Amino acid sequence: LLRDAHTNVSSPYELVDEFYARPMIETALIEGKVLILRVNSDDPRLEGIQPGMEIVSIDGIPVKQYAEQYVIPLLSSSTPQDLEVRAYSYFLLAGQKDKPVKLELRDEEGNILTKVVPRESCCEAKGIQPFEFKILDGNIAYVKLNSFADSSVVKSFEDAFEVIAKTGALIIDLRDNGGGNSGVGWNILGYLTDKPFKTLR
Repeated sequence: LLRDAHTNVSSPYELVDEFYARPMIETALIEGKVLILRVNSDDPRLEGIQPGMEIVSIDGIPVKQYAEQYVIPLLSSSTPQDLEVRAYSYFLLAGQKDKPVKLELRDEEGNILTKVVPRESCCEAKGIQPFEFKILDGNIAYVKLNSFADSSVVKSFEDAFEVIAKTGALIIDLRDNGGGNSGVGWNILGYLTDKPFKTLR
């Protein structure tokens, strides 16, 4: 009700999979329709689901009605655009990990497909690990930080830092990072400077 995207009532990390597990698919509201953007698994239970398909209903409820009834009332957001992304991309299919979700889908020819798909834990649902690291040609360290919600990211960075420090350049990729605890980012930044720096706290 404060319309502040960073004022939330959140579950503790230990209970994340009780509320925020999702199928291995990505969705978005595009021109008034909820579409499948990407399928992040070759799980046979997702067979037939293709990018571009429209989600018609969720658990037998029309998709927008489902969002308005079960998703949007629980979200904080700062703008209508922010609410739309949170409702139809981040949290639309979120729920209990052990409870599958029933989707009614429509392809571009109008054919209807009904699938019961499993929910996976948050990072699994995006098809990515919280931390990725490799050395690129030219002695460049590439670090992909996919989440600040998992404190293990700091330990992973620490374990790789001896190798990172010997490279000629560093790329930090945050494109798939949905946020989390700012302290995770600050701890990683601490490895990259020998001087104090200010934070928000």
